[in-house]
Amino acid sequence: MSPALQGNVDAIRALFPITERSTYLYNGNINPCATPVRAAMEHFLDTWSTEGDGAWEEGFAAFEDAKALFGRLVGCDADTLCSVPNTSTGINLAARIIAPPPGSNVVVDELSHMSNVYPWLALRSSGVEVRMARARDGRVPIEEMARLVDARTAAIDVCHVSMGSGFRFDLGALCDLARSAGAALVVDAAQSAGAIPIDLRATPVDFLVAPGFKWLLGPLGAGLLHVREDWIGRAEPPMIGWLAVTDPGSNDLREIRLQSTAMRFETGSLNLVGYAGLRAGLQLLQDIGPSWVYSRIAGLADRLYRGVVRLAPLGVRPWTPADPAERAGIVAFDAPRRAQLHAHLESRGIHVGHWLDHIRVDPCFYNTEDEIDRFLAETGAFLSAPGGSDRPPAPG
Repeated sequence: MSPALQGNVDAIRALFPITERSTYLYNGNINPCATPVRAAMEHFLDTWSTEGDGAWEEGFAAFEDAKALFGRLVGCDADTLCSVPNTSTGINLAARIIAPPPGSNVVVDELSHMSNVYPWLALRSSGVEVRMARARDGRVPIEEMARLVDARTAAIDVCHVSMGSGFRFDLGALCDLARSAGAALVVDAAQSAGAIPIDLRATPVDFLVAPGFKWLLGPLGAGLLHVREDWIGRAEPPMIGWLAVTDPGSNDLREIRLQSTAMRFETGSLNLVGYAGLRAGLQLLQDIGPSWVYSRIAGLADRLYRGVVRLAPLGVRPWTPADPAERAGIVAFDAPRRAQLHAHLESRGIHVGHWLDHIRVDPCFYNTEDEIDRFLAETGAFLSAPGGSDRPPAPG
């Protein structure tokens, strides 16, 4: 933790050049590049430019460091981590490692992302049933998931935090449910890792994947997949490449000697410039202090949620659950003339999301209370103007 950054919002904001030109409140989509992340990638590029293949050693060290930093952040050993370029690859890899047999089923939910569902839908032709839990008021009750789980459930797959409503699953309850059925628990942590606390020692999920470019402050194309230890020992890699073996430099063409860690799931050369950036992003989180980061994001999101609720007379309806324990860094809501409201906010230099028929706002730790209040004021002013609200307020 850096004393110069701890709790110093002005110093932190100085690391995010985007704050000089706009109010950026869509951090769960692509987090803007911080100067230390850019500097780390530029340093790798300089090494590559001047030393050619000498950049491999620097980049691979960054990958190893990124694994260690991520493991520290979420409570797992670095040996349980392997590289993935994105969440879709991680979920596909988990699905192929689990390999549900014909006649089994996989439980997903309708607040999930396509990348969490498509790998399982692809198995239907092999006799695997995909069961979808229904959402109610922007949340998926654990009872709804449990209703679909039985002795033939091979896997439960969820987005820890929904990228739509921002609903946050209780990982402990899901772990208990999966264990009771003997099912694997697959977790997409794209909207949770780096935004809320995760401790895989307390909630030992089977697979957890996180891309680098959201709350982990890294670039696109560099993510990590956690594979629980007991899966590493018993699972054969769906694809095998030279980086998966114990002596990658041997070019042994006669025997495959797989590594005993999650590195056995690697294939070939890595996105080294990406992992240089991811290491810097994860290090920045550590320098600021994860506990402060989590508290800061939670506080801003709560301020935002309460402000959205106050806009109810103008036809605004929160989609995000009211319970803070079921939220993270995303607040989504419905409003009259959503597309026009989104365009108005953009014209005022306020960048938010307009997705799945809702306005989505994702404040990060570098954002300020003034930015939240400005967003709420601009939204309220637009909806209060003549023609701004073209339907009556929602009941209740």
